[in-house]
Amino acid sequence: MNTKQFINVNRTNWNERVGIHAESSGGFYDLEGFLAGKSTLRDIEITEIGDVSNKTLLHVMCHFGLDTLSWARRGAEVTGVDFSEKAIVLTRDLAERTSLRATFLRADVLDLPCSLSGQFDIVFASYGVLCWLPDINRFIEAMARCLKPNAIFYLIDGHPFFDMYEYDQDTERLELRYPYFHNSKPEECDCCTSYINKTRTLVNDKTYQWNHDIESILTVLIVNGLELLSLKEYPFGFYQKYPNMVQNDKGQWVFAVDDIEIPLLISVKARKKT
Repeated sequence: MNTKQFINVNRTNWNERVGIHAESSGGFYDLEGFLAGKSTLRDIEITEIGDVSNKTLLHVMCHFGLDTLSWARRGAEVTGVDFSEKAIVLTRDLAERTSLRATFLRADVLDLPCSLSGQFDIVFASYGVLCWLPDINRFIEAMARCLKPNAIFYLIDGHPFFDMYEYDQDTERLELRYPYFHNSKPEECDCCTSYINKTRTLVNDKTYQWNHDIESILTVLIVNGLELLSLKEYPFGFYQKYPNMVQNDKGQWVFAVDDIEIPLLISVKARKKT
């Protein structure tokens, strides 16, 4: 298989996930709460990006647009992009139901310069982005072309270190399964359920995923004319990826091991040079 075929398999998987995620209540996707006026944004990205009033914001790999529309509620002029046609149909429906101004486009994020006109004050990518990218350089190159001079690129996602592990049901432990350093050959994964609903079996359960080490991410930022403003690591996540994770008093998911912290999230903020 080639890269385009890998992406098509992933698209089929994500098209199936859209309905499952939209039906969920509370937790990671709270569609009912969102329609009632709640924001799906976390304090981390709100604080690190800052005021978005009257700024143009591009949200790439936006799924069905809850975060995109939450930025619109904070005053941004938003555009959302996702490769799933079913996700984009739902984003447009949600924009209409909430009377929020937003533009949504179905496109492969690596081909954005060919399908998207204009540049933005902020390009935003969040939670579950890196592992679906076959080529981190093409991704950052596309993001850089979408930015105005002095504009901000912001990424928050699972930490690459964390993506090396998988939970073993027999030993009830995390086992080292995947490489840390990037390999152009993807890992073939059997995702029989979605990460937020372990009771619904996926028909299209195969995906292909890539890991990207921190060195590679930072290098391609520099190569593509972006100045690093911050890189932060966090010892918590926002959903229960593994059964041996518990919620702390802040509602964050951590491992139930006293005094041991491992990096679960990473955020990167960069500015396009003039």
